[in-house]
Formats: sequence, C-alpha cells, structure tokens
Amino acid sequence: MRWSAFALALVWCAVMVLGMAATRDKLVVIGGMALLAMLAGWWLAERAVPAGARGLAIADGVVAGAMIASACVFLLPSALAGDPRSGGLGVAAGLILGISLDRLLRSHDPEHAGGDSALVAITLHASAAGAAMGLAYGAVPSLSVLLGVVIIAHKLPAGYALARARQALGRSRLPILAPSFAVGLVAIPVALWVGRSGAEGNTLLAGLATGIFLHVGLDFARPPVTRAYAGPSRFVVAAVLSAMAVAVIGLILS
Repeated sequence: MRWSAFALALVWCAVMVLGMAATRDKLVVIGGMALLAMLAGWWLAERAVPAGARGLAIADGVVAGAMIASACVFLLPSALAGDPRSGGLGVAAGLILGISLDRLLRSHDPEHAGGDSALVAITLHASAAGAAMGLAYGAVPSLSVLLGVVIIAHKLPAGYALARARQALGRSRLPILAPSFAVGLVAIPVALWVGRSGAEGNTLLAGLATGIFLHVGLDFARPPVTRAYAGPSRFVVAAVLSAMAVAVIGLILS
C-alpha cells in the first residue's frame, strides 16, 4: 500500500508540472490546497482529542451542508446553463452512480462497509470537484482562484471525518491519499480537454459532477457514515450554518 501511495504521489506531481507547463497555474494552486486541506483534517483526527459521537455529528453536518450547497450554488447553474436536458441527465447519472457504488460496497460487508464506502464516496466527490474545477477554469480562465479554494475548503472536515471513521473501524488511514490527490489529478486533464468536446459534452460532465456532489452530501447526512451517531440537533445546526456560509460566499463571488 505504501508503494501505491508513493506511485500516486509521483503521478500527482507529474500532473501538477503538466498544469504549470500548460499555464493552468490556478488549478495547480487549487489542487495543492485540496491536498493540504484533506491532509490537515487527517492530521487533526490523528492528534486531536477524540471528538466523540456528537463531534462527528457536527463534522458530518458541516460536510453535508457544504457539499449540498456547493452543488446547488456553484455547479447546478453551470450544468443547466447550456443544454438543460444534458445537464439534467448528468445530474441523474451522478446520483445513480454514487448510489450504485454505495449499495455495492455495503452489500459485501454491511457491518464494516462504512469506512470503504465513505472512502470511495469521498474519492468520487473529490474527482467530481476536480472535474468541475477543470470545466470552470478551462472555459473561463479569468475566474478567481478564490472560487476554487472556497469549494474545496470543506475537504478539511471531510478528511477529519473520514480519518475518524477509519480509526473507529481499525483500518489504515493511508488510502485517504486517494481523495486527497484526486482534485488535482482530474482538474488539469479536464481543463486541457475542455473545448475539444461539444457544449453538450461539457454540460453532461458538469451535471455528472453535480450529481456526485449531491450524493456524497446526502451520504454524510446518514448515520452509517460514522459508526456511532448522536446529537441530531448538532448535525442540523452545523449543516444549516455550513450551507448558509457557502451560499453567502457564492452570492458575494457572483
């Protein structure tokens, strides 16, 4: 597993160099920030005082609210701006893809699937975020780098929640590197690809990213995401405040 992580890190570095060579500096910054944010969440989970079930409920609320609001505020308008039918099809495909993978993973090991299911879901989410970033900055290079940083900022609590979930199951935290690298690995190739596909293809991919965002946000709203679950009121308050913060930032940036 360590050699796989090392190989993945080398590939990520190569893609970042490619991004700089192709003048995609903003996406290189966003990919680096996504990596640092998730690793910081992992670090806090390893060294901070255990949050307990109520603390994990708050973390789930923050992540769920941020993901759902990001999907609706930042991604859904882009998915429906071109061809609404292609965008809607992409959203449906993203939701079904996330749900299908979640069910397949949980069916093999229903008692302990939460760790792997959450890992795959967050990796899909990170890949979707990378696709969304690549589409946005590929089509409109003048976009501020702050927009991308805002959208991926919730990876810190996502990394924390994922690390805590794997701790509870006694599983290695090294696979967290997969979603940590995913944003940069996907964003730059997608940005280089934008323009070579038609408008319908770009709209479909934006819808797919939106659907996966929504699925992962909803998945964090379910108790199985954390092994122990308590404090539903804390979850609701954290989710509402997180979603409101993302919405306000979206209005400011728009």
